[in-house]
Amino acid sequence: MRNRSLPGRHITDCQMRLYMSFRQADTPTIAAAKAGFSSATAYRIEQDLRLPSQKKAPRGRRRRDPLSAVWDSEVVPLLKSVPGLRPVAIFDAIRRANALPLPLRYEPWLFNDIAGAAVRRSPR
Repeated sequence: MRNRSLPGRHITDCQMRLYMSFRQADTPTIAAAKAGFSSATAYRIEQDLRLPSQKKAPRGRRRRDPLSAVWDSEVVPLLKSVPGLRPVAIFDAIRRANALPLPLRYEPWLFNDIAGAAVRRSPR
């Protein structure tokens, strides 16, 4: 990948050092552009001058995964058998297999069923 300044990418220690060397002569916005990241990141760096490798690692998952119980046993086999399956069809299959009630805001007017054919349902 040639464009290394994509949004969502973490900055490296090398970029941080490069930014700090440019920052001695330039404004944060110009120094950030030369180092290859946004001016918002530059102002965030100004608040905490530690290298990215020296900062505390981000926390892991804060809530348990709601699909962990059915992922390997139901979802993965469905996706392997019908690769183009839509998410709402997977949700409906999980709901039917586990006899779960419908959430209040779920209205399946038009969705793909497990076989992949479009199914039109009338409102209840």
